[in-house]
Amino acid sequence: MSRLFFVILLVLSCSFETLAQKERIPGVWRGKINSVNVSTREITLTPMSGTATEPFIGLLEERAKVKLLDDNVTELSIAEIPVGMNVRVFYETTNERVSGRQAKVNHIRGLIFLGRDSFDKLRVLLSLASSTVFTLNFTGDLPASNPLRLHIFVQPPRSKDNLVKWIARWNKDVANSYGAIELVSDLPQADLSLIVYNREVEITGTTMDEDIMLVPSASAFLIKPKNDGIDVVWRYEPLVSSPHNSSLMERIEKELEKRIKARGKP
Repeated sequence: MSRLFFVILLVLSCSFETLAQKERIPGVWRGKINSVNVSTREITLTPMSGTATEPFIGLLEERAKVKLLDDNVTELSIAEIPVGMNVRVFYETTNERVSGRQAKVNHIRGLIFLGRDSFDKLRVLLSLASSTVFTLNFTGDLPASNPLRLHIFVQPPRSKDNLVKWIARWNKDVANSYGAIELVSDLPQADLSLIVYNREVEITGTTMDEDIMLVPSASAFLIKPKNDGIDVVWRYEPLVSSPHNSSLMERIEKELEKRIKARGKP
């Protein structure tokens, strides 16, 4: 029990950098919240993916920690746990006597909110309305404006400093041929927005007990605001991308260069 509790606190409270140690996590279940019983503190999840077909039923412990979509860690009352939210729960199973019979009971020690869909975290990080519609449009061209007004959001511990330097080089060397880039401070001002945020990837072992590790990674998006929502023109989610590895940001620079040049001369 002590190791499980320590690992849960590690996942919910530690920095992204600490998670890069690839701590082994026992008692993990990923699914969608199907129902919440406030009086019994019982939560039922339906599986999101994988081989699981049966629902998961667990009891939310008092003072359980919850990692929200904005990455803040807090305590939520059982009444605040939203039905329909995809979550990752960390639990311990004990043998207990229930209604006069021995039964296995799952005690939920912590949760991580994963969003109602794959864009929910983007909505939170960019302070967009929950009703904002995201549309995948990978064949869409970038706006032809010159300068191209670019908004950048990069979640720590990564930094956008190298991107800013790349933009300065671009404006110095090739802006006359392909148009300049102007950095803007928020999404409503932008023709295009680049977002890089942290995520954890589940890696399941090949042993009989199906050990699970959570390893740090990232998601990168290029999005175009439009009147009725947001177009996603590029999405990149490497399996593992360490915060100290420059390959992700270099990949982003190459993608930006390719797409801006594809617009032709301004």
